[in-house]
Amino acid sequence: MQTIVSINTAVRKDKDIPTSSISTQLINLKQMFDQMGVTYNTSKIVLPDGTYSFERLLINPRMLSLNIMIEELKLYFNVSEEINDIGSSHIREDRSSRDGSYAVLTRNRTDSGDQYGVYKNGMNNISSITLLEHMIYTLVYYRETGFHLDTKTPTTCFGSCTPSGIVPSLFWNADRNLLDIKWDFAINYDLQTRLVTF
Repeated sequence: MQTIVSINTAVRKDKDIPTSSISTQLINLKQMFDQMGVTYNTSKIVLPDGTYSFERLLINPRMLSLNIMIEELKLYFNVSEEINDIGSSHIREDRSSRDGSYAVLTRNRTDSGDQYGVYKNGMNNISSITLLEHMIYTLVYYRETGFHLDTKTPTTCFGSCTPSGIVPSLFWNADRNLLDIKWDFAINYDLQTRLVTF
């Protein structure tokens, strides 16, 4: 089993947010999923190696679906109507929990700040966040802080796409007071994403 090798709890930049310890993050995620009726065994999840900038733990429990996650998000805040048909569409994801729960680490920021073009250049064990992973982060962050992610720029989830190559972007739309989702072709590699390590 891999272990977290470096976790820094200090706020390093104004766009960074404090990071709790991995054990606290595991507890918060377990409590959230238990309340949702989604169970998993934390002892069977392999944790990625931590780095200086990848310190926010996300767990995708086995068989958690987009539909379950969407319904849970709606209990906390408004979600755009465009999100309703996601679960029934055929979305390809870079990672899936169909065969077992898994963990990733992402940067602990309120806005994404990573460029997809960098990821496309082939860093080992680095990928763009999936739509489901981002929804998990959105909910756990809101439960912990009462605030929203992606208030300045959308996060494009290049880790998920439709068969025709359309990818989702999520952002908090303060004008409409809801979590908004947009679908577009992934032709602009300068779009902001959240990178994850696994």
